[in-house]
Amino acid sequence: KINICLEVFMFSKRTFSAVDATVVIASQQQGMTVSTQDIAELLGLSVSYLESILKVLKANGIIRSYRGPGGGYTLARPAKDIHVADILRAIGPAQVSIVLSSAASSTTAR
Repeated sequence: KINICLEVFMFSKRTFSAVDATVVIASQQQGMTVSTQDIAELLGLSVSYLESILKVLKANGIIRSYRGPGGGYTLARPAKDIHVADILRAIGPAQVSIVLSSAASSTTAR
């Protein structure tokens, strides 16, 4: 009898959107900002939904915002120093399902 334990991580749409937004910001030329409107259009998100994500990323030191003409967002530190795990921690924990199975039966625990 063989038992297998596998953890399955489930990420929310919000988490994927945060990673996508960070990638868009990181793709800008150094010193160039990108506006909330531009990011929202590129990702197909509403501006208000995106703003709530950007606020969290900013509070966690992942991005920086600039106001006024030419304002927008840049990374708060070099891209090489920002990891997906930083974004995941900022946005919140993933849901984890532990799947237990054997040759005779299969059980899912949460």
